[in-house]
Amino acid sequence: MKSFLIRISVLSCLASLSACSMLAKAPLSYLEAKPYSAIHSSLQYPVRVVSIDGRMQFSMPVQLAPGVRELVLEAMSSRSAFGTRQKNVHLKIAPCTRYFLLAQRDSPMQADWQLTVASTEVVSAFDPAEELQKAGASERSLETARLF
Repeated sequence: MKSFLIRISVLSCLASLSACSMLAKAPLSYLEAKPYSAIHSSLQYPVRVVSIDGRMQFSMPVQLAPGVRELVLEAMSSRSAFGTRQKNVHLKIAPCTRYFLLAQRDSPMQADWQLTVASTEVVSAFDPAEELQKAGASERSLETARLF
């Protein structure tokens, strides 16, 4: 019985290590706020990523894997608006893509805002289909590791 438990532990460790190595090769994408210097409208403001899929984020740019992600975002406040509102947004993230986010207000006096993807750019010259296969393989490996 003890030998069986040791084998299970070893298999679990190996599955976890292979999942980690696969995840390191998964196609990462990035979320960034468009800097103030690149904003040319008094109705647009940088956005801060508060959390992704329930995990708090403290630094920018934020790295994440492709797929539909649940984001909590907060717009920078304007000098005229009284505070700002956090918003829950579902955003489909493509592999190997950098997203520049903005908050769009109807008036500088409003706290409410709408998310705008100001621009996107390809992170590197990967084949998106191949990268999605890698991401799928890494998620399957991670699920296998969780079974142990």
